[in-house]
Amino acid sequence: MKRFSRLMILGGLILAAAVGISAQPTSRLLTDATGIDDRSFNQAAWMGILNFYGDRWTKTSKRGKFYDVLTAQTQDMYIPNLMQAS
Repeated sequence: MKRFSRLMILGGLILAAAVGISAQPTSRLLTDATGIDDRSFNQAAWMGILNFYGDRWTKTSKRGKFYDVLTAQTQDMYIPNLMQAS
């Protein structure tokens, strides 16, 4: 029983360490052509992401590492942006 518990704890630690390593951003905001400064939902969502990661509108040092935004300039870009974000 002790051996099983130790193996479970070790497995959990390895899994937690592997999950923490990510080459791509973990949060992505997909917007339409209005972008992130539309004074509506997109801007509110972007501000929420910035606040969560401790950044500000003028200082986005963690952008690209932990979060990013993809803007679809046309309707044709919606599906490619969704595919890129997944």
